[in-house]
Amino acid sequence: MKISLNWIKDFTNITITPQELCEIISSKLSEVESLKSAGSNDMVIEIENKALTHRGDCFSMEGIAREISALTKSSLNIPSYAPIKGSPERLLINIDIENSKDCPRYTAVKIKEVRLEPSPKYIQERLINCGMRPVNNIVDFTNYAMLETGQPLHAFDAVKLNKENKYNLGVRHAKEGECLETLDGVNRKLSKENLVITNEDKPIAIAGIMGGKDTEVDESTKEMILEAANFNNFVTRRSSRKLGLRTEASLRFEKSLDPNLTSRGIEKFISLITKHNAGKVEGLRDSYPEEKKSIIIELTLDFINKTIGKHLEKKEILEILAFLTFKTDEQENSIRVTVPTFRNDISIKEDLIEEIARIYGYEKITPTLPMKDISPATIDSKLGFIRQVKDLLKVLGYSEIYSYSFVGEALYKKVGLTTKNTLELINPLSPQLKFVRDNLLPSMYEKVELNKNNFDKFKLFEIGKEIKTKNSKELPEEIYTLCAAYFDKNQTNQELLYRKSKGDMEVLTERFSDLDSDIAPTLIEPGLMIYKIDLEYLYKKYSTHKNTIKDISTYPPIIENVSFYTKKESKIGEIIKKIRSLDTLITEIEFEDTYESEDKKSITLKIIYQDLQKSLSVNEITPIRENIIALLEKEGFQVRR
Repeated sequence: MKISLNWIKDFTNITITPQELCEIISSKLSEVESLKSAGSNDMVIEIENKALTHRGDCFSMEGIAREISALTKSSLNIPSYAPIKGSPERLLINIDIENSKDCPRYTAVKIKEVRLEPSPKYIQERLINCGMRPVNNIVDFTNYAMLETGQPLHAFDAVKLNKENKYNLGVRHAKEGECLETLDGVNRKLSKENLVITNEDKPIAIAGIMGGKDTEVDESTKEMILEAANFNNFVTRRSSRKLGLRTEASLRFEKSLDPNLTSRGIEKFISLITKHNAGKVEGLRDSYPEEKKSIIIELTLDFINKTIGKHLEKKEILEILAFLTFKTDEQENSIRVTVPTFRNDISIKEDLIEEIARIYGYEKITPTLPMKDISPATIDSKLGFIRQVKDLLKVLGYSEIYSYSFVGEALYKKVGLTTKNTLELINPLSPQLKFVRDNLLPSMYEKVELNKNNFDKFKLFEIGKEIKTKNSKELPEEIYTLCAAYFDKNQTNQELLYRKSKGDMEVLTERFSDLDSDIAPTLIEPGLMIYKIDLEYLYKKYSTHKNTIKDISTYPPIIENVSFYTKKESKIGEIIKKIRSLDTLITEIEFEDTYESEDKKSITLKIIYQDLQKSLSVNEITPIRENIIALLEKEGFQVRR
């Protein structure tokens, strides 16, 4: 955006050099891209637009002058204009706005006795310096008023609208297939995304972007309708992008202009045609359903200084706010600030404090670390429990894996599951990732199949959430679950593989609870066992389970093996528990070996005896061994002697 320094000096007294002013603007408003000399001993500053996206008020000479006044602490003199005179009761203009959110305000002024001629030299020079081409006095006055106030204006030839002086203007979205030839001579095909101005429901302009060729002001114009409206910034941006057409008007409407600005723009234009005897006002129509009001924000000095990190005096704060044209009302312990309606970027206390700090100067604020409590955060008990589970599994030789929470139906079918009650994504990344998994088994099976190609033996585990749906009215339940896989390609004895893998799971459950339920694999294949454990349930047990600390014996243990025959289908979990309960000197029982014949199998258990107080003798162990043999024979097992 180009800024004429001579124009700015109409509103504020600049006492510093243009170079110094550029440095201040760059540091506190927006980056200055260039400073160049221009006609009539003017200097033109070009600033970068993107930094002002949220500052629609700065896309005008008055807005920039207001900023420069605050940044340099110089006086500000924004002129006021006489109210518009005319006979609105005689003015037959009807304004129909389809949606006031798209067009919050539409103002139309009828001007008669229009006299077209070249605009004054100073007008032309300022327009040229700001990158605009002079056309004639009416067009130039609309552009001049826009550059000065920030409010885009457009002039329609009144006779071309209606020869009987009755005007039915409207604002609506275009219909698919409607066309309009714009002022640049291009016939444009419109869509529902384009907002248009209509006359008798026929499009005559693209709202906020460009007028139509059929109603333009030319040498024959004697009467005109001047439009000053406010259009929704999002609607204007979409319309502009759809057409691939950006103008000075659309540039400003895209920044969200103040609806109250339409009056200012019209008043400036009327002052120009009155001054240069280019026309007379006949009347005005204004459609403004919901007037925008100023908001009031209350600040305390403590909050301001604490947020900025530097002590500022109340007088200094009030001075900064006054330069920004914010009205203030001093209370006993606070300041009530009335935010002008043109400052759309100010809505909360922090916005105001940012403005105070910006004008004061960030370079004057010494960076300091805020006073914060740096004590370590308390670890969530459930997450702490899951961390312990992971650590134990790693000690047992398992490697952790992470897999997608999204799965496909084909993967579910591989493990015999259905996706019937599984949540389905509306926009999946691919067909193979269209469901939110309610079971970790398919993902684990996929990773096992992948690793089989590279390793003969491995242990894997994953801890994740299974998403269980209840019904359409309730949110799904998220259940922390452990899925563990034990694979040994060379282990042909499934019984031994089962015992080893189950032993790992029992170590886990015994470590965190007194869980005594039998643990069974979820999936069994040759050389593979996959288990699932509900960690939510295990955590509840863990939360109520009291860990006991036992002394470690310093005396050597006595280790014996006991072997016995049993049927192939027999389970030995219960008999191990009964053996363990025979005597307190039995400290541990381990599964040692197994082999099978045609109709039976042989099991070997390792029995470990140990005392905390002394070394055990064979004579002390003998009666315990006899009790073990008696128990096994009573349960129907054949002991190998």
